[in-house]
Amino acid sequence: MAVTMSARQLALKRREAWGIRALVMVDMSGSGGSGAATHEGPGPHGRCYRCAGTTRRMQAHAQHPNLWLVDHPLIQHKLSVLRERTTPSSDFRRLLGEIAGLMTYEVSRRFETEPIEIHTPMERMLARRLRCAPTLVPVLRAGLGMTDGILALFTEARVGHIGIRRDERTARPEEYYLRLPPDVQDGPVLVVDPMLATGGSAARAVDEVKRTGARDISVVCLVVVPEGLAAMQAAHPDVRVYAAALDRCLNERFFICPGLGDAGDRCFGT
Repeated sequence: MAVTMSARQLALKRREAWGIRALVMVDMSGSGGSGAATHEGPGPHGRCYRCAGTTRRMQAHAQHPNLWLVDHPLIQHKLSVLRERTTPSSDFRRLLGEIAGLMTYEVSRRFETEPIEIHTPMERMLARRLRCAPTLVPVLRAGLGMTDGILALFTEARVGHIGIRRDERTARPEEYYLRLPPDVQDGPVLVVDPMLATGGSAARAVDEVKRTGARDISVVCLVVVPEGLAAMQAAHPDVRVYAAALDRCLNERFFICPGLGDAGDRCFGT
């Protein structure tokens, strides 16, 4: 006697043929089956077909253990416009902030929360809020362009500033300004700078933040290169670097290639 498959069974067959683990298990007991569904999580391609979204969690880069790439399609789209040499300063500034804001979702994943009792219009409930507001430490000048995008999500965040210029001959960092909140060590700290080139400026900024007693520190960049990641790994192996792109290398002038040029000059039109 011929056996006819239900629409659900046919769909499962197709998914298995595509090499994707089925997320809905059909109870075949009884004549028609109960149709009970069980959520098993994402298949091998990181797709959860019941949730219709990408559920793949970020992981450290295979070659660079301190790098965490935030490779969302929208971020990559905006980064491509930001890199384009004809993009005017006004658009560059806007995109810099937008990309930083989009990256914040993943960067803040490890922030600690604590329970709090709130009153909804219906009843009291136990909710969760951030245990401590983060502190942003933009590296002047270019880091300022990322700050507003992050502050749009963390309006309660404090902002410190560190001024570090790079000697164009030696590529060594030179600090000229430092101002941090007095309780910066009480919560997470995000050191923000669009580029991690030699890694000298970022390492110097983390040095200063650690002198306050802060330990929960991350560096947030748009583009990085292996040379800068290696320098950060050697100086601060406990610090994660979040980036939107891993570029190829530094050139003879210590600029990132393909990079995005001088982020400070492009951001402020200088």
